Amino acid sequence: MQVAPDDEVFQVKAVWLGPVGFPLPWAARYLSYAVGLGVFLLIQGIEKVTPLPRSRIPVVEVLIAIAATYVIMKFVTYEKPLVSFWETFVAELTAPRRKEKAERFQTPLSVKSYTYRSRRRRGLKSLKKSKR
Repeated sequence: MQVAPDDEVFQVKAVWLGPVGFPLPWAARYLSYAVGLGVFLLIQGIEKVTPLPRSRIPVVEVLIAIAATYVIMKFVTYEKPLVSFWETFVAELTAPRRKEKAERFQTPLSVKSYTYRSRRRRGLKSLKKSKR
């Protein structure tokens, strides 16, 4: 259930419908045009750096940019601005992680030793104790 905001500022939709006399067949926020342009330029930059084939008329790139903009703008509202998604992404990447010791073991069929990280080490020890 969504509750409409009481503030009149948030009831106004910042939508550009097109030039006077020639309305566009879609309603898009001003921010979505900027995000779409940024995504398109990012795609063009990636294609310039990598050895991907480029065409003279970037139809596929425009379609990819439109789809990516649509997905991005689905999550952006006045309560969650676009900057908050970037800040959350950076915070998740730079968050401290717990380091676990790696254990070594040998398989019975080979002489190679493998290293793995056990996430459920404590749980397995408690299971072994309870079986006795």
